[in-house]
Amino acid sequence: MDTDQSAYAFAGFTLDVARGTLNRGGIETRLRPKSYAVLRHLVEHPGRLVGKQELLDAVWGSTVVTEGSLTQCVVEIRRALGDTDQRLLRTIPRQGFMLDATVTARSLPSQPSAADMAAEAESAAAAPADHPALRSPPVAAVVLGLLLLAGIAWWFIGHRATDLPHDVTEAPQATSTGNSIAVLRFLDLSPDGDQAYFADGLAEEILHLLAQSPGLKVIARSSSFVFEPGSVDIATVAGQLGVAYVLEGSVRRAGDQLRITVQLIDTSTRAHVWSRTYDHEFARVLELQRRVAVDVAERLKVSLAPSPVQGAPGSAAAQDLYLLGRHLFLRRQPGDLEAAERHFEEAVALDPAHARAWTALAGAYRVRGIEEFGDPEYRLDAQRQALDRALVADPGLAEAHVRLAHYYRAANEPAKARASFERARQLAPRDPLVLGSLSRQALLEGRLDAAVELQRSMVEVDPLSALYRGNYGAFLLGAGRYEEALEQFRRVSTLASGERLPDISRALLMLGRIDEARIESQAIPVGPVRDQLRVLLAPEPEATAALQRLQADDSVRAQVLLGEIAAYRGNADAAVAHLEAAVERMTKADPIDVSHDLAGDLWLSPFLAPLREDSRWLPIVRALSERWETPRVTCCAGTVRPPRRARARCCRARRP
Repeated sequence: MDTDQSAYAFAGFTLDVARGTLNRGGIETRLRPKSYAVLRHLVEHPGRLVGKQELLDAVWGSTVVTEGSLTQCVVEIRRALGDTDQRLLRTIPRQGFMLDATVTARSLPSQPSAADMAAEAESAAAAPADHPALRSPPVAAVVLGLLLLAGIAWWFIGHRATDLPHDVTEAPQATSTGNSIAVLRFLDLSPDGDQAYFADGLAEEILHLLAQSPGLKVIARSSSFVFEPGSVDIATVAGQLGVAYVLEGSVRRAGDQLRITVQLIDTSTRAHVWSRTYDHEFARVLELQRRVAVDVAERLKVSLAPSPVQGAPGSAAAQDLYLLGRHLFLRRQPGDLEAAERHFEEAVALDPAHARAWTALAGAYRVRGIEEFGDPEYRLDAQRQALDRALVADPGLAEAHVRLAHYYRAANEPAKARASFERARQLAPRDPLVLGSLSRQALLEGRLDAAVELQRSMVEVDPLSALYRGNYGAFLLGAGRYEEALEQFRRVSTLASGERLPDISRALLMLGRIDEARIESQAIPVGPVRDQLRVLLAPEPEATAALQRLQADDSVRAQVLLGEIAAYRGNADAAVAHLEAAVERMTKADPIDVSHDLAGDLWLSPFLAPLREDSRWLPIVRALSERWETPRVTCCAGTVRPPRRARARCCRARRP
């Protein structure tokens, strides 16, 4: 569409390019500059998918922002359009957005681009009262007056912050019986719309503080953050998360001033139990996030465990770096882990008492080692030093004890690892990270029923996590509870936008539903796992061809898959031979190509279940586990295991 227009009409609205406003029925609505620029770009390209990156480039240019900033703009646009069912501004999952409307435009002199209009609209938003952009018909006078009053209030707060919070509403205590809560993502209302990472991080920090209360069930981040901020249907949240309360909020950060507004909602009545606005200088953000958590806990009549509040001059800046690093660590796009590691290092340099940043740094070292270098001992000594600093600052930080247990396991000190896991369990018995680590420990010790229960607890506190629910299904499958496992895998498929898991075929196969298993297996991508299922399910000659491909594969994974086939067919000797071959190949294999939890995979394999009573079983799984816990030798400035194909690459990665 030709973009040299002064106005665009669509679905009863008019986007006035000259004035930078959205109009309907004579009522004028001003969007934040970035939200306006996003809407204009969508209006200029109606009826087609506009990718997220295209929008980020068009509106923010070279400024680096997160996709959350774009999401916040879309939420504001939908609110202005009244598009609660998202039929007008449609989300195309994992790709972008589309304005599903017919747009008409009329030509006038050329106007600036969408990126330029962001700055233009920003100037217009700050225009004086007699500016032409603020003249409106009588119908709009009240609306504009309220907008001006809101702007004046924010100006006053930005120039004179108060130390005391002020209640917006006070209602009787909610009558819901269960003490459970979901902390939703906070809405970013900052002028430039570039603080979504900070809004998310602040909500997560408050969630973390509330989770320390033994009398409160707190839904984990990955489930409560599924819902877009600012457009949440409380009934949907309650139905999917099973909570009595929801905490939602917004953040506005402008310069060195910070405004946080939160509201507590009773899901049974949809009533706002309590809400409050906090205005502070940004330098007091650490104190503020705890204050919000304490106020919420008081409303719910639960207590929070004491925790240190950093007060050093660099604490606020360090917290900002930590939250940005945390965002990157969780996002996991190319280069994110390295950038997260760098941000965590900068955070602890500014605030050496920042326990969570030290812990996150140790976690970044470990995850980079496994995911990027295939080496769980990557910067192992640095992991220990970071965790020592974290536990000096906050001995009660459960995540630090979990990370310390990971360190001890990599350092081949299993007794100390178990002690650290136990300490973490005492401190945070419902934390998913703690539960997951305890579950794996129970699995490797052969306590499968206990491991399944721990996985069930993880799903209970994080019900919308496809990862945790998939893990729960895998543990049920390994325990022989095939119908329950299949139910979980089906739910994973729903949560993961129709993704089909090989485990669905495995569960159907174990249930004897061969035809269904065969159909499911056809959707699995080409590779060794698909070949294994084709061997067991496909007619000849396809099954023989798949078997030949597996036999020609010299990898550790192929030997395990062949062992599973033999065990399923009742040939224990052949199965053991393949698994022993896998152990032998582990010594020569590049760890980057091998699952670091292969021993756990064997315990969970439904095909290998008949071998668990075989005297040769335990030596095999222990050997596979110990391949990741062998004595270390010096390599460049770090340490690695005995020679392997990845050694040179590891050394290069560690070289300063």
